[in-house]
Amino acid sequence: MPTGINPDGKVTVIIDASPFSERAGEAFDIAAAMTAAGTGIRAAFFIGSAVLTGASFLTPPDGGPDIQAAWAGLSGKAGFPLLLCPTAAESFGITAGHGLQDGWQLSSLSVPAESLSLGISTVIL
Repeated sequence: MPTGINPDGKVTVIIDASPFSERAGEAFDIAAAMTAAGTGIRAAFFIGSAVLTGASFLTPPDGGPDIQAAWAGLSGKAGFPLLLCPTAAESFGITAGHGLQDGWQLSSLSVPAESLSLGISTVIL
């Protein structure tokens, strides 16, 4: 596929915010607003401490938002995968055989790299 082509008009979203931070909620709100406005998401790719969002051992704080459930719901509704950087995930003890929440996947940096190389819109939150 030639560089600069975005055949389906979808964007790749890269999230780099710990699930316990205020930025994580803001990132989710932006992604939810994008889908509500009709912008399709190709994939949500979590890097750094954001990979904890896909951990099976994640427990939201008492009275706090369940960011994991929010992303899972948005992903199911809008039909995009939830991807974790495997290197970052492994550093937090999340592997394909241990610690990975159902519905989340480990995926290499090829997803965001391909989006950038093809000129597909990429949003970093």
